[in-house]
Amino acid sequence: MTRRRLKVTDYTVGWVCALPIELAAAKAALDEQHEPLPHDGVDPNIYTLGRIGKHNVVLICLPAGQIGIGAAAAGAARLRSKFNSVHFGLMVGDGGGVPSPEADIRLGDVVISQPYREHGGVVQYDFGKTGKDGHLTRTGALSPPPKILLNALAELRANRYLGLSTLAAHLATFDDFPKFSRAAAGPDVLFESEYIHDGGTTCESCDKKRVVNRAPRKSEDTVVHYGTVASGNQVMKDGITRDQLSAKLGGVICFEMEAAGLMNDFPCLTVRGICDYSDSHKNKTWQPFAAATAAACAKEILLLIPATEHTNQVYAAQEVIDGVAKYFIPFSLKGVPVAKFAPRMHDTKAIEKALLLQGQEHRRRIMALHGLGEIGKTQLAADFARRHQRDFSAIFWLDGSSESSLKESLGSCASRIPVGQIHEASRVHTIDKGGNIDVVVKDVLGWLSLPNNSNWLVVMDNVDRDYRNREEDAEAYDVLTYLPEADHGSVLITTRLPHLGQLGSQWEVRKADISHSRSILETWYGKSTGE
Repeated sequence: MTRRRLKVTDYTVGWVCALPIELAAAKAALDEQHEPLPHDGVDPNIYTLGRIGKHNVVLICLPAGQIGIGAAAAGAARLRSKFNSVHFGLMVGDGGGVPSPEADIRLGDVVISQPYREHGGVVQYDFGKTGKDGHLTRTGALSPPPKILLNALAELRANRYLGLSTLAAHLATFDDFPKFSRAAAGPDVLFESEYIHDGGTTCESCDKKRVVNRAPRKSEDTVVHYGTVASGNQVMKDGITRDQLSAKLGGVICFEMEAAGLMNDFPCLTVRGICDYSDSHKNKTWQPFAAATAAACAKEILLLIPATEHTNQVYAAQEVIDGVAKYFIPFSLKGVPVAKFAPRMHDTKAIEKALLLQGQEHRRRIMALHGLGEIGKTQLAADFARRHQRDFSAIFWLDGSSESSLKESLGSCASRIPVGQIHEASRVHTIDKGGNIDVVVKDVLGWLSLPNNSNWLVVMDNVDRDYRNREEDAEAYDVLTYLPEADHGSVLITTRLPHLGQLGSQWEVRKADISHSRSILETWYGKSTGE
């Protein structure tokens, strides 16, 4: 697979990891990986280069066996020296959680550093002056994350209130890597703070009577917490010390070992997946999944940040090189049914697996989303289009309820196509209502078939009339007649007709179970059902 090579000045985001498993998760989160730059023989860092959305990103991992504040500071300083166009950074990886009545933190959750009380998001708990009886007086302070990242956090939290989080979708990227699965992590067990681990690499010998009884969560969705992250050069492995320090520092929610080396000289946000509880029962079984949740959350944050003018110019230049930019059409909600939507990630993952571009493969991808009427097929399709609008150069939403409706909606797409790419008479069809609709449809399908115009999505909604009964239903039609001839692009069909699955992939949307029905009610009415 050919990778493009960019200039040093094209990279604007730095991403720092401490462990190889965290670097692996970061690589999996990239939308595209770039060709490495030549090594200068002086800088010992090894850089992984790539793109997330419209941001060109530089990844580094600390040297094997050398973690901590100093190693992080040195690695980040070399990164910024080489890539002087980097505007801000992300410190992404694993951390130890601090469960409390105020923060119901579980393994696999994500903690993000955010200013809270007297701290700017990160506090170095082991730095200061030692006085009488070994009492440590902390000195100095760490800078908060830059405003652009804090504004992105505000957007992130707002989207969660509206049910628009894309974290689960980004986490689904890791489904192809079994090592990162939640199932591989094992059970989530929290022991009493004062109970010391009985030995061994796992807690099989630990007293189960000392397990803290916590109410099960209503879903397995990853929860994101915001607040103070405690950073130091010591591994926190004692529950009592953990709780005492948290209380002393005004409510810490995570312990880790690198962020304090970055905050003052490498403007960044700390994103930590919780892999243990910072106590003596600490082990590595949850590290891969926690690294995946942190990387997925960091990606969600990054996609909320507008690209700089320079980055937009670079991105546009890349698209022109690929022959794609001239076929770009901004996403429009016109015609797309928008309503409150309770996520159905099992269905969503199936759609993503079938329709999202894998590597350099450009063959046509078709999925028939079939099921009973009013079961949620259209809203699933609309949710997919909104989630992944940045993954396609153009999205056309078509009314497939009848042949005439399909033709008219195809015709309405013509006016969105850039000038000069189809006949002008077809482009103005929806404005003056003139011209032959069949000619307009042919022009639109021809545009979708152009060789370099290969990354579009067409949604054909409510294709419920059976072409096999055309003698009885004059508005029934053969879907194949209205698909572009070229072997590229993505087509999502919502239908009551299971046999349309023969066109490509198929997925049956089933009735909502009790859990999802409750989620729908909570989404619509904005409050818990109390179950």
